[in-house]
Amino acid sequence: MSIGSTTRKLIHPTSWHLSTRLVAVMLALLTVICVLVGMVSYSALSMTVRSQLDSSLQQASVRTVSFTPAKPVPAGRTHSMPVPPAQAS
Repeated sequence: MSIGSTTRKLIHPTSWHLSTRLVAVMLALLTVICVLVGMVSYSALSMTVRSQLDSSLQQASVRTVSFTPAKPVPAGRTHSMPVPPAQAS
């Protein structure tokens, strides 16, 4: 038996035992099913996260547009937070 004939036997599935062919088919099916489940899960999760991000950004923009400070910010200050008495000048 030469190396060439042994290689041909390994390459051609028709020369395999039935149990070997069944295991190969089951592994192929399992691989296809896992890839499909992964793709469906990824796309569903992606759509859900994108939808949540869109609604969060929309709510933040509504809050930003409707925000009106109680008092105008004094000149020279960048925010309307009160200054503690010890730091007032």
